[in-house]
Amino acid sequence: MSRKVRLFGQVLLAALVVMSACQSETPTSEKTPQPFYAFDEPPVLEHFVEPAYPELARAGNLSGEVMVRVLVEVDGSVGAISVIKASDSVFEAAARAAAVQLIFRPAKYKGKSTRSWVAIPYHFSKCDSAP
Repeated sequence: MSRKVRLFGQVLLAALVVMSACQSETPTSEKTPQPFYAFDEPPVLEHFVEPAYPELARAGNLSGEVMVRVLVEVDGSVGAISVIKASDSVFEAAARAAAVQLIFRPAKYKGKSTRSWVAIPYHFSKCDSAP
């Protein structure tokens, strides 16, 4: 089996795992099928943005995690954003606000830029935030 086929298989498996996780965490009434975009080269995160620590979380001395799913557009910007999983809803808006600012080198399919879905984890910890 060629290296390219193995790599494509690994990327496809990762994409399916992310899609499966998205569907299993979404209530049945909110499930909508998401399009699948094939690619030879995965997208590369070029600019990461840390989320702001929410004031409500600071007041409650909360820590948590949010996993967002972002659609990387052909220009590397972020299109659609959905929350896959959140330990507390207080962190969701901050994760979305950070995710919309991410910049990627877009995925490629047959040499051309293409859209793709990526899962991004955000961790929120009181000790990491400024007072």
